[in-house]
Amino acid sequence: MESNIPMTKGTSHPLLSHLAMSLAPGGSSTIHYESQMKVLLWNCCGCNSLDFQRNFRAIVAWNNPTIICLTETKMANHYPLMHAVGFTDMFDIAAEGYSDGVVFMWKSDELSMDPVAVTDQEIHVNVQVSPKSDAAGTS
Repeated sequence: MESNIPMTKGTSHPLLSHLAMSLAPGGSSTIHYESQMKVLLWNCCGCNSLDFQRNFRAIVAWNNPTIICLTETKMANHYPLMHAVGFTDMFDIAAEGYSDGVVFMWKSDELSMDPVAVTDQEIHVNVQVSPKSDAAGTS
């Protein structure tokens, strides 16, 4: 199959630089705007294993999300996960036995979330982005 992207010898296509940026830790293939927000949504099918926790910390460090939502956590207590990745606040629904479990996590200095509705299967929230402090360091 022939590529539609024109390539000339000795030059690099702009998409390749975006790919390189996305592969760098904390990188992204998108153009960055000051108001950019990243959301990590993961149907993780269980958060208790050491493999999951190691991979979770790595993915969060790599992508630097603003909001994390994990579903099917199979956990009753989500605080250790929140603290492991440096997030400050959360809404959660504890798992019942070995099923369910949902958690929203965020950093309170970046945004706030207000619950609209929470049931045993879902969380609805309003998100308010916190104003950034100016370059002089005042809030």
